Amino acid sequence: MAQKYYDTAVFGTTFLGLGAALQMENVVVIEKGGLFGAEFVNSYKVCAPKVVEPKTELGKEFLEDLKRRGLVSEAGEIYPAPSVYVLSSYLKEKSIDILLMTEVTDIKKVEDYYEIMVYHSNGFETIYAKRILDTTILGIGHDASGKHEKQKQLNAIVYNPDESELEGLSVNSQNGLYTYTLPVNPDVDRYEAVELLCGMEKAFAEKNLQISSIASDFSYTMVPCRETIEEQFVWNPSTAYANLVEAFDKGVQYAVR
Repeated sequence: MAQKYYDTAVFGTTFLGLGAALQMENVVVIEKGGLFGAEFVNSYKVCAPKVVEPKTELGKEFLEDLKRRGLVSEAGEIYPAPSVYVLSSYLKEKSIDILLMTEVTDIKKVEDYYEIMVYHSNGFETIYAKRILDTTILGIGHDASGKHEKQKQLNAIVYNPDESELEGLSVNSQNGLYTYTLPVNPDVDRYEAVELLCGMEKAFAEKNLQISSIASDFSYTMVPCRETIEEQFVWNPSTAYANLVEAFDKGVQYAVR
């Protein structure tokens, strides 16, 4: 198998990661899952309304595209799920190597390149990149994430016919969906978190609430950060930003700096 050399390897098909990749040449995006934008969409991440003013032309174009499609309210609330398809439409216009269902198993510096060992459906493969942009929340190949305070939650979409109020329950005015947010400890796995959520059956019944769907991924909130792991290796978690538009624009900014 011929060895592949890239200028940049992006870890995570996040809004930030794909925003950066769209602005780059000779880039590969590596994702352990199978979806785009999971940090906002699959986690049912609750984002407070915020009017974002993108700093880049591509960021402005993305926001205006979402507005034309009725996915952003005047207050800045976003309907996340369809936004992924809008993002995907940009990827149709530019050829980018994207490896889904791919695990990074090892990273080491070899002269001017990072040697990245990955594992996917074709087995092990070695990829070389001059720089790495890690946009995942927990980090790959480093422990920088553990140095930053963050909150972990399991979110669920709930049916709320009476528009009841409950601590942890919020509504997105742009799509009308109610989301219940359950804070969990950092070491809690999804099975344990779901058990905790189901243990609230009585509290939900008293408010005439029913769980419609439980997020497949945990949601995280933290202060935005960008940390240099080593030369030409940056960790910049996408989920830390206020919403998916801000994350996308930050990725574009990284690429054009």
